[in-house]
Amino acid sequence: MISSVQSSPSALIALENLSNTQTSGPGSAAQTGAQTATQTDSVQPAAVVAATATDAAAGAGGADPNLVSAGQIADTAVSAGGVIADLLAQMQQAASAASDPSIPASDRSALNTGYQSDLAKIQATVGQAAANGVNLLDGSTNGTVQLPSDNGATVTLSATDLSLGGSVIGPVASANLLDPTSASQAANAAGVALVSVSQTVAQIGGQGQAIENHLAVVASAGLTSGLAASANSNLDADGARLQALQVQQQLLSGGQAVAGQSPQSILALFR
Repeated sequence: MISSVQSSPSALIALENLSNTQTSGPGSAAQTGAQTATQTDSVQPAAVVAATATDAAAGAGGADPNLVSAGQIADTAVSAGGVIADLLAQMQQAASAASDPSIPASDRSALNTGYQSDLAKIQATVGQAAANGVNLLDGSTNGTVQLPSDNGATVTLSATDLSLGGSVIGPVASANLLDPTSASQAANAAGVALVSVSQTVAQIGGQGQAIENHLAVVASAGLTSGLAASANSNLDADGARLQALQVQQQLLSGGQAVAGQSPQSILALFR
C-alpha cells in the first residue's frame, strides 16, 4: 500500500528538497550542475580546447601558455565538480526518502536503483574531468599539481580523488538504500561527501580565478603592442574562450536536466 503524505513526513521533506533543486538549477549548491547518464557520455574533455586556447593566449600580449593550460585544467575540474555535487545532493534526497520505514519495499528498491545509477554518473564525470592530460579529480595526482610558468613562478592547483574508490566518494559508493538503516547511513555519507566536494570546487575555483585575472592583465597590456596584431590576437582569444565555454556548458547542461527531473520512485510515494 502506498503511504500517504501524512504518514510519510521524510518523503515529504525529500520531495520539498527535490522541488528546491528543480527551481534553483545548476550552480545552486557549491557551484553545482548535474547531468543524466546519456548527457555524461556526450561530454567531451576540455583537452580539445587547450591547444587553441594556448596558441591564442600566447599571441595575445605574450600570455604564458602554461598559465592558459592551468586555467583550462581548473575550469574543467570546477565544472565536473559541480556536476558531482548536484548528483550527491540528489542521492542524499533519495536516501533520506528511503530511510522512512513506512514506504513499500518496491519504492525503496526503485530509490536504490536511482542511487546506484547516480554513482555510475559520478564515475563517468570524474573520468571526463581531464584537460591537457591532467585530471584533478580522479586520484591520478597527489595533493597538488604544480605547473611552471615562463616567469619562473609555479602555478599550484589542488587535486583530490572523487572516484568511487577514493576516500570522499568511497563511503557513498559502498552504501545502499535497501533498508531504512542503510538508507540513513547512505544519506549521511552523501551529505559528508557533498561538503567535501563543495570545498574542493571552491578551492580550485579560486585558483582558476587568480589565473584568469592574471591572464586578463597580460592581455590588456598586450593591446599596446599594435592595433593590427591586437585585433588578430583578440579574435583568436575570443574564439578559444568560446570553445572553452562550450566545453564547460556541455558539462553543466546536464545539471538543468537532472535538477529538473522528478524521480518517479519519490513521486510514487504521493500517489
